[in-house]
Amino acid sequence: MTFYRSDIRDAITLDFETEKIENRPVYPPKPVGLAVRWPSGNSEYFAWGHPTGNNTGEGNARLILSDLFRSDAPLLFFNAKFDLAVACEKWDLPMPDWRRIHDAMFLAFLADPHARNLDLKSLAEDLLDWPAEERDFIAGYVWDNRVHLKAQFGGKINKKQKKAEASNAGEWLSKLPVKIVGPYAIGDVDRTYELFEHLYPLIAANAMCDAYDRERNIMPIFMENERDGMNVDLDALSEDVPYLRDSLERADETLGEMLGRPGLNIDADAQLAEALSDAGIVEDCDWVLTKTGQKSVSKDNLTFEMFQDPTVGHI
Repeated sequence: MTFYRSDIRDAITLDFETEKIENRPVYPPKPVGLAVRWPSGNSEYFAWGHPTGNNTGEGNARLILSDLFRSDAPLLFFNAKFDLAVACEKWDLPMPDWRRIHDAMFLAFLADPHARNLDLKSLAEDLLDWPAEERDFIAGYVWDNRVHLKAQFGGKINKKQKKAEASNAGEWLSKLPVKIVGPYAIGDVDRTYELFEHLYPLIAANAMCDAYDRERNIMPIFMENERDGMNVDLDALSEDVPYLRDSLERADETLGEMLGRPGLNIDADAQLAEALSDAGIVEDCDWVLTKTGQKSVSKDNLTFEMFQDPTVGHI
């Protein structure tokens, strides 16, 4: 299906807010609100599962989404697999035809598979200069009200976490008032639409629409695979795991010997960086430094072409 940029004006952008996301069989999580951006450009948040400020019932929200699923309008998401899993598994709605489903995350990956991050807020900040103010406000609110929230909903307060706890503020969205979550949810659908407007012309100009269509076409298949699971040959796995574990240990030992550091702890970043530098495997001018000025050995920063000895790079 060829999708023209002008068609996006008819798209309905959707995003669920839910309880804490966990792995199956608990996944997908229970929805507590639905943000909708209408083709007119207006956005609203239908909320039913928050402690205060709810403006509709879950049944009514389901009817609204059911009508949208039955319409002919394009449906736009960011990470459509998540929202469709919630709609189809929690609300038993039928899966829309893949030709109607659009996903700004697919476009972001196709545009730059090596992007710093592929999450909505980071992309909007990097590509649209749109800071994540709502997310930061939520994080601050959760931290400032942590005593009340944990007293009301359970859990212990770990004082050592401090702001690190606020980084997981998304887990608390279902526990917060609608007046706090609403702007966050609406910001997500607005960002999704603007990212699509920004990215789709780039994909079209680079003749990648077929690749985009493939991603959309196979998405329901992947969703079914994730829902049903995969068969595992436990007997074969029980034989393979010890072999692969031994192979990993031999690789570590070999790397330590090649770098002149027998017993080198590969998982100690500073030790590994020092060993690579001292052996002349990575030249000083090629290192990418962390914010604290340390040599970064992350897979994003320590790339294969930096290795003077390809064998070491392969190991």
